[in-house]
Amino acid sequence: MEADDRLLPEARQQLRAALRVERSHPSLLARVREYFDWMPAWNYRVFLGGAAMLAGGILIGRTFLSPSYPVLSTQPRVQPIAVGSAPAVEEPRIMNLQFNQAGTGNGEVDFTFDAVTPVHLKGNINDEKIQAVLAHALLTEQNPGVRLRSVNMLASQTEQLRPPDPKVKGALVSALRSDENPAVRREALR
Repeated sequence: MEADDRLLPEARQQLRAALRVERSHPSLLARVREYFDWMPAWNYRVFLGGAAMLAGGILIGRTFLSPSYPVLSTQPRVQPIAVGSAPAVEEPRIMNLQFNQAGTGNGEVDFTFDAVTPVHLKGNINDEKIQAVLAHALLTEQNPGVRLRSVNMLASQTEQLRPPDPKVKGALVSALRSDENPAVRREALR
């Protein structure tokens, strides 16, 4: 079967038209490259690399470094030291209630709060638990009078023959360096 003289040029013409149509519709990758042609080649690489690093950092930060809110424990962290009678149990005060997510309608709620429970401690200044509470008060209490009494009590413990606890010593040094009240700094120096 021989090809008609008109059939061969017509087939070639259809092939050329199909190739032109194919060239006029670039691939997705070619369209993305064409979109970023207005900037130098290294700029979009830096931009995309930076965006990927930012997304990765946010993902890692949200996954591993997000604060975890502890569930309210019924066990006290510091056991009260009482002489003679059992301590009075008081209900904790609930403060700073914050809702983390809106209600989903299925009865589940998500919120965070601070539970403040008064604790009465009585014991020897050489007790590690009492020293830990006094050192914490020295570093975090807003009232300078409480900080001053805490540093006085801790300083009286360090005057005795036994070496001070490293945590107590660190709290005294921190108060000496950074407390804004000169009386607290002076007492920490003693």
